[in-house]
Amino acid sequence: MKIKKRIFSFLMCILLLSFAVLMIIKPEICKKSVASAILLCGQVIIPSLFPFGVCVLFLMKSGICENLEFLSPITLKISGLSAYPFFIFLFSMLGGYPIGAKLLNEAVESEILTQKQAEKMLCFCVNAGPAFIVSAVGNAVLKNTNIGYILLISHILSSLSICRFSGKITAWPQKTNTYLSASDNFVSSASSSANAVTGICFYVILFSAVTGYIDYFSKEFPILKSFLYITEITGAVTKTRNVYIISFLLAFSGICIWCQIFSVAKAIKINVFKFAFFRIFHGFLSSLITFLILKIYPLETETFSNISSFPTKVFVSGKALGISLFILGIVFIISLSNRQNSQKMLEELL
Repeated sequence: MKIKKRIFSFLMCILLLSFAVLMIIKPEICKKSVASAILLCGQVIIPSLFPFGVCVLFLMKSGICENLEFLSPITLKISGLSAYPFFIFLFSMLGGYPIGAKLLNEAVESEILTQKQAEKMLCFCVNAGPAFIVSAVGNAVLKNTNIGYILLISHILSSLSICRFSGKITAWPQKTNTYLSASDNFVSSASSSANAVTGICFYVILFSAVTGYIDYFSKEFPILKSFLYITEITGAVTKTRNVYIISFLLAFSGICIWCQIFSVAKAIKINVFKFAFFRIFHGFLSSLITFLILKIYPLETETFSNISSFPTKVFVSGKALGISLFILGIVFIISLSNRQNSQKMLEELL
């Protein structure tokens, strides 16, 4: 066991040193990739995740969901989940990848769900949001909104299938009068959401730099192109026009998303191998459902071609980049507002 740890540590050291050397030799690649990632955070990630995260956390902490337990008989028949975990599952589909993990982490810390229940739900609460699938992938990448809706339906049905056959999960929060006031709840929700979004943005920036170098060297070493599909989902879906591969990638989500989930779900003991298995299974199931839907409702489109490069351009203007940095800075400051000891900041970020 010690030998494996030493080998792993040695390989990680080599990789990190190689990455550091590349940033010195080819700094322009890192600069371009990081600038694009910051722009992505400012234009897409923060506007879509931060406000939605505040609203969802405020709702979950306000006690409203606890008062909807009478819906449990219905939600149990639909999904096998009682009302409270069902709302977590629902918000994970509406909000996008890290929202479900964040809500599950909050439920474990509040002792509403056990770690075992949260880990089981994490198998089907990692979902792409409707806006990303329909607008970004369907409309922008594939130039076909109908394909976007088919991908969304496939994604939801596959996730719901995994949920339904994972067994019943019931949670009955104790109704108490110890809820935070509206103002305190808002501040707490904003701080928690900002902290989560900040961590997500850092991972996006880091993986953007990594994929920038992989993309650069893949021209000489084509085998490296395969890594582009498993690292970061936003770039991965632009590398192919094959709708079945895209359907798989949306469910698989990518290593960058995995790191984001692990960072916001620290209260959950996650079995990495089990988590990876269900990401792959979700991907294959989603692709199968996409195939069946398109057999029943065929569409005339060019999205069934083999893997090909999809040209993308990132317009990084001085004003846009400055605004993005300003917004990111504000979110970072908000995330520190609930820290009692600022010396633990680096430890928590890592």
